[in-house]
Amino acid sequence: MAGVEDDADGWAALGLYDPEAPFADDRLATLRYLTARGATTEDLRAGVSGGNLPAVMAELARRRPGCTLEELSARSGVSLPEARQLLRAAGLGDPAPDDASFVDADIETFRLGAAAVELFGLESTLQTTRVIGAALASIADAALTNFGQTVGVSPAPAGRELELTETTDVANRLLFGAIPGILGAVFVHHADAATRRAVTTGAAATSDLTVGFLDLVGSTAMAERLSPTELGRAISGFERHATEQLTACDGRVVKTIGDEVMFVGTDAARACEVALDLARQVADDPVLPRLRGALAAGPLVRGYGDFYGPVVTTAARAVKLAEPGTVLVTEEVRRRADSSVLTFGPLGEQVLRGFDRPVALFRVERP
Repeated sequence: MAGVEDDADGWAALGLYDPEAPFADDRLATLRYLTARGATTEDLRAGVSGGNLPAVMAELARRRPGCTLEELSARSGVSLPEARQLLRAAGLGDPAPDDASFVDADIETFRLGAAAVELFGLESTLQTTRVIGAALASIADAALTNFGQTVGVSPAPAGRELELTETTDVANRLLFGAIPGILGAVFVHHADAATRRAVTTGAAATSDLTVGFLDLVGSTAMAERLSPTELGRAISGFERHATEQLTACDGRVVKTIGDEVMFVGTDAARACEVALDLARQVADDPVLPRLRGALAAGPLVRGYGDFYGPVVTTAARAVKLAEPGTVLVTEEVRRRADSSVLTFGPLGEQVLRGFDRPVALFRVERP
């Protein structure tokens, strides 16, 4: 037991531990846990002086000693200027010259990046990297939001430093260890779905799809009356229902823009039904405001993870004309979605901002 006494005495001499203080056993156990996980005396000092010793565990999880960007460039065979371009495209910026946080996995990633440049060209590779970076930034923000809401970064209550340190350790192992593998597995399934859509619509510069926008009307007033936590829960619930129902009919949420969702699907009738179902669900929700939607169909210009062109713009403009609780569609959607479970009430030709000619719109409903 001499070693145990020695570390306690040493930490006491540094002012990190007081054997006479309340919950001294918890503090001592936390110091030993962090030391076993690689914390230095300087780390422990920073945690104690900052009043949040368990936060040291989060810092240790982010500490990945490796090589600098210059060393990475030499080891991967990617030129330094090209390596900087790839990092910027990924949204990671320029590391400091002495930043040695790049690891073996980064070297392999850059080698694959060089192969992609040779196969697809630099600009195409950089654009794909931008999409990957933006998507991963959103995933990272979502994961850290969940981390903050469950584990938290606030100082531990008295007597619970070890408990929070252990919980933070487990959460960080999930965040930095398990989630990358989960992303890889999920990507394979999304690639399969994208392949099915490409087979259905063609892999040219345009895809023949139905595109829709769903908009929560009055979300500003909702934000004023709800707390940030309640608002986040309400919007997240809406996005979850939209994603689940759209993917169930082989559709895809392209992006969320504040209180608006943009989606695409291969089946116009199913897209109409999902929009109507979501409008009904939102109407029954005690917190959310009413939902309105608009759908258009035709050739969509394919972007890197996004869609553009006149058909998209038509749906985006038409949703602003929809009354709360209603879904509008174009003539092409009405034609494709001809179904015994849907009816289409003509609204006549409507002037949409940015279009020279009026567009015929219909209100879709279930009979």
